[in-house]
Amino acid sequence: MTRSKALWQYLSLRNLLEASEEDIAQAKKEYRKEYKKQWKKEKGLPHKELRPSFSIKEFEQLKRFSADAGFDTPTGFIKELVKTTISGKSTIPHREQLMLSLQYLSMALNNILQNGVVTDMKQLENHLTIAEDILISYIQEK
Repeated sequence: MTRSKALWQYLSLRNLLEASEEDIAQAKKEYRKEYKKQWKKEKGLPHKELRPSFSIKEFEQLKRFSADAGFDTPTGFIKELVKTTISGKSTIPHREQLMLSLQYLSMALNNILQNGVVTDMKQLENHLTIAEDILISYIQEK
């Protein structure tokens, strides 16, 4: 018999520690059933699942749109599109690329604002060049 503390207590409370193998096996099944039910109640995922279907032509278009928007899969694209529509925000294609550009611009700005003096001109130039390259590639993808 396994030595799960909770299972052991469950069997002990029901005076089944010295019971027959069949009774213990039945009690273990009941314990697992109650455990799973309690786990689902406490930690179950509070969401519903939706499974839209598309024709082959629609799916091919969807794959192209999702790739153009910078998503690896159509599922991620659809999920993002629905979430942004529900929240009233707009979908931003290649969001990660823009966030990276923003990060480099922020680093450049921090370099400029540090004590009012540019501490490392080479690093500042590098950050601004990387941000510029990212934005140019983003614009050219459109």
